[in-house]
Amino acid sequence: MAVKEYQLSASIEAHGETLMVLSLSQPTNRQVQEIGMLPYRVSDDGTPQPLPQWCARYIAKSASIPPSSVDQIALHDFNELCWAMVGFFMKPESKP
Repeated sequence: MAVKEYQLSASIEAHGETLMVLSLSQPTNRQVQEIGMLPYRVSDDGTPQPLPQWCARYIAKSASIPPSSVDQIALHDFNELCWAMVGFFMKPESKP
């Protein structure tokens, strides 16, 4: 299973620990079914567009952190993490 390490620009708290790095695991088919939505939509021109509300759920599951910790992530980090989640669903040659 693919894992991406992401260095945060500001620390967050999760499970009583201070974190500066998140390890994002590739979502499983079961997790996709549980969440019930992909973390992106496809625009009219065929490019993926992250859906933040769904990306947040994937980030929580993928990084094994609670949703309240996802809420602490700096906005620019959250944007990059959303794109990282979308990237898990793209073919290697078509990653955004």
